[in-house]
Amino acid sequence: NYNVSYTVTAAAVIDGENVPYAGNTITVFSPVISLVKLAPTSCGVTLASLTSNISSTVGLNAISYTFRARLTSDNGPTPQ
Repeated sequence: NYNVSYTVTAAAVIDGENVPYAGNTITVFSPVISLVKLAPTSCGVTLASLTSNISSTVGLNAISYTFRARLTSDNGPTPQ
């Protein structure tokens, strides 16, 4: 999970036997996922075609993006 902390302890396994967790405990934090935001240069422009590019900021470790387009006049609930 992202943006959470984990408590970590270690134990040794010697000759197949677990030695009790007697050492120190540390806390580590997973990375925070930055929100992907649409680029200000894409806002309010008239697209030359339906295949025009719309830019966004880069998401941490993202390999692809999904965009949702909705008619401005559509007053219905936000799709899930």
